[in-house]
Amino acid sequence: MKHRSVYRLKLAVCMLLTATGGVKARESDVVVLVLGGTSVIYSGIGWGDANSKEVNTCGEGYDRNELNFPGVQAELLDLVSGQGKPVVLVMLNGRPYTIPEEVKKVDAVLEAWYPGEKGGDAISRILFGEVNPSGRLSVTFPPTTGHISMYANHKPSGKGYYRQRGTPQKPGRDYVFSSPDPLFCLGYGLSYTTFEYSQLEIQNHMASKGEVLVSCMLKNTGDVKGAEVVQLYVRDKISSVTTPVKALKGFSKVELNPGESRKVTLVLKKDDLKLWNAAMDFVLEPGDFEVFVGASVEDIRLKGNFKVE
Repeated sequence: MKHRSVYRLKLAVCMLLTATGGVKARESDVVVLVLGGTSVIYSGIGWGDANSKEVNTCGEGYDRNELNFPGVQAELLDLVSGQGKPVVLVMLNGRPYTIPEEVKKVDAVLEAWYPGEKGGDAISRILFGEVNPSGRLSVTFPPTTGHISMYANHKPSGKGYYRQRGTPQKPGRDYVFSSPDPLFCLGYGLSYTTFEYSQLEIQNHMASKGEVLVSCMLKNTGDVKGAEVVQLYVRDKISSVTTPVKALKGFSKVELNPGESRKVTLVLKKDDLKLWNAAMDFVLEPGDFEVFVGASVEDIRLKGNFKVE
């Protein structure tokens, strides 16, 4: 890293589990801990170099029966997090990890996926505040492997109908000894600033123009410039076949200065509201639709309704 900020902190970047790992962490002000997996390298014709000694943990033909950190990385996290210093976990991975206990032991998590050759520069700029992160998850992170399959656009009774979260001490439903909630949901992502949603407005022009305009006011209520991803979800309240409880139909990334407000408008077209009926026809059925606007599928800030005649 060549940024000036790197000289303000004494950092330990722990990559290997060694006898000195704990000492390095104790001597540091902040620990940047990089964990994850290695994707298959397509370095030649076909599926890569058959003579390569690279150990791959992710990619086509590299399935796993568990979604925890490969190898002894969880033990490394335990060692480093036990030194009493702030820990930033940077994950380089190609699949969601089931790490409910691990995230409790760190102060921040940066999901980098496989960021490419400029990934180091991008990660360092985010960590030192030169870039305000605005990425959002396009997948759901389940808390355990046993919670798979877990996804956002499930049917009304498909995932967590009772919502009675259970624990070993107090059993519940839908999972007797755990919660049906994801570890991190679709659309989730944090920022160095905060945003306020207000003034939901729905203009229904489906009959005349074949579209519905969904608008809201978005305000940066923090102290730094940042970008928010405004997400629009829709539910068909009554239909001839079952439809998702929330289906993502649009989103818009909006960058705002501190204190700045802006009107954000997302457009729903006819195809956004259609479904495949029992006859396998792609049709728009008349009825009531519910609108959800928010920062993720679980963090809904505004709700409304409109009707299609």
